[in-house]
Amino acid sequence: DATTIINSFYNVSSNFIEDGSYLRLSYVTLGYDFAKLMPHQKVLKSLNLSFTANNLFTLTRYTGSDPLCNASTSAYGTGSAGIDYFPIPSLRSYNFTLNVKF
Repeated sequence: DATTIINSFYNVSSNFIEDGSYLRLSYVTLGYDFAKLMPHQKVLKSLNLSFTANNLFTLTRYTGSDPLCNASTSAYGTGSAGIDYFPIPSLRSYNFTLNVKF
């Protein structure tokens, strides 16, 4: 019967369980105030440079696109917490900021 075949696709199975542990550096900011290097400088009051990175790296043995899987529930009652639906991986971004005060 076709309904039995379709419903069998929604059964949860442990055949494809994979270790999803990971270590991620998700947010880091480094900055420096260069005005401290020029204490006798009268033109610049401050000169700050900073660098910010989001999702710099992820260490994992997980073979999917992102070890942070979906955590929703399905309409069939089995739930889908931890089931990988191949989401878009977390994006990496970089930001440099220069702040100058005269």
